[in-house]
Order: sequence, then C-alpha cells, then structure tokens
Amino acid sequence: MAAYDWSGRNAVDDVEISVHAEPPSVNILMVGGFTNDSEYRLAWEGAEGDPFIHHYEIQLDERGWADVGMNHSYQLSLDDVDEGDHVFHVKAVDKAGNAAVVVSVFVNVKKGLPISTLDLVVLLTLVILIIVTLIFWLKKKRGDRR
Repeated sequence: MAAYDWSGRNAVDDVEISVHAEPPSVNILMVGGFTNDSEYRLAWEGAEGDPFIHHYEIQLDERGWADVGMNHSYQLSLDDVDEGDHVFHVKAVDKAGNAAVVVSVFVNVKKGLPISTLDLVVLLTLVILIIVTLIFWLKKKRGDRR
C-alpha cells in the first residue's frame, strides 16, 4: 500500500488483507426445559473453528436483535414472556458484518401449576380419603373409650 501527501512525499508498506466471502453458520445445540428458577436455557454453537465469527445475536419473537457477544447460551426468564408459543432466533455475525442464516426454535410457555389436571384430581382424592379415614378412626377410638 502506498500513501502520498500534498507535497508529494510517499510511504509504502505491506498490508495483508483477508477476504472471507462465506457467511458464518450457527446451530442450536440444546433447548432446555424451564428450571426451578423459571428460566429456559438455550445453547448454540458456530461452525467449528470459524475464526471469523465476531459475535452472536438473538431475537425472541419479533423483538429487536440483541448482541450477546461470544456467549453460546441464553437464559430466557419466564417473567419476560407471556404464556403461549414463541420463536427464539439466533445468528452468527462475522467480522465483515455478514450474518449467518437465522436458526430458529419454537418454545411453548405454560404458566401455572407444574402438575396436570388428572394428577391434581388423584392427589386431592387421596388427601380426602386420608382425612375421611382419620375421622372414622378417631370416632372409633373415642367410641372404644366409652
């Protein structure tokens, strides 16, 4: 590379330029369930050994893209989303600004008791049976003392 100033002086130096025409790639590795902390863990990776990846960006539904740096996972808080279906997107962006094809995963959020209606009915029935059995046992015990 050569540079010239207005007075005609110049300087020459060797410059190495690397061109990376391929956009980076990304894969979602893990879609976890909600934990006891009411968080949902998602993890991803870029193409193995791709030195050109500059950062990753994530998006939930149609919200704006968020730069998460070189992090390879994200904890989605249950408090940040409504109940129902959501789409989580992730993409890698290389040093030239080329973005990977967006990879998406669907997440269904259900809030409330972590127990099915049938399980709840069975549990309540057992509790009622135990209470009724105790009442009869106590009445019989009192009857035996008289």
